[in-house]
Amino acid sequence: MDTPTDISSDDNGHIYVSWQGSNNIHRLEEDTKYSYVTGEEVTDWKVLDIPLDSRQGIKEPVSLCLSQDYSKLYIVNEWGKSVLVFDVI
Repeated sequence: MDTPTDISSDDNGHIYVSWQGSNNIHRLEEDTKYSYVTGEEVTDWKVLDIPLDSRQGIKEPVSLCLSQDYSKLYIVNEWGKSVLVFDVI
């Protein structure tokens, strides 16, 4: 993975990330840990899964967004050559 090109979040606290030079979308979830150095909780993010990849037509995604009701994920593919729409489960 090179550089993230866009990020969006759903109402379940998941983060969706598109990456430059990739053919997939990562879904991340919060991973809160306790820091023994600061004595506080530290929020980190871990990859929950890769729900979309080249098998679903993802190719060089540059932008993504979720519909207002979080039921659809819109992905701009190949630097604007196409827009793909997926149901969010």
